[in-house]
Amino acid sequence: MLLVGVQSYNLPLYEASARAGITVWSIDYDPASSAYAAPAGHFVGDIREVDALVKELRFDVILFNGVLGFGINTASAALEALAAMTKIAAPGALLVVGWNPGRTDNAEIEALRPRLTPMSLPGILAPVEFGPRGRAQRDPHRYEIFAFGGAS
Repeated sequence: MLLVGVQSYNLPLYEASARAGITVWSIDYDPASSAYAAPAGHFVGDIREVDALVKELRFDVILFNGVLGFGINTASAALEALAAMTKIAAPGALLVVGWNPGRTDNAEIEALRPRLTPMSLPGILAPVEFGPRGRAQRDPHRYEIFAFGGAS
């Protein structure tokens, strides 16, 4: 799994993934994010260039969380990120997109939707949205699960 966007709140995800036997890599454009790097490895760079950074690695799941409105701020930037992630996605890979509706005008997610296939997983209803938590979060957080490739 590749985790895009790294902060301290990702640390429990690494622990849960390790217990489940999931290998996690991470990428963030901020060099300070290395303090919260995934156990398998971490890349510092722009997600729109991830295919050049990870070389021969392919991922079954890409968790693209908290990036829309926090670096990927336009529909064209979202499409560039998707193009790069598609190159490193294993056949049948899933893309989990998490973002804060209200933080953006939603042009980014709307640009992605026609190029992806909506999915759900057993026991997980998607999309799912959580209300704001704490003082730092003003907007809700929403997750959607997709397969790479547009709906047919």
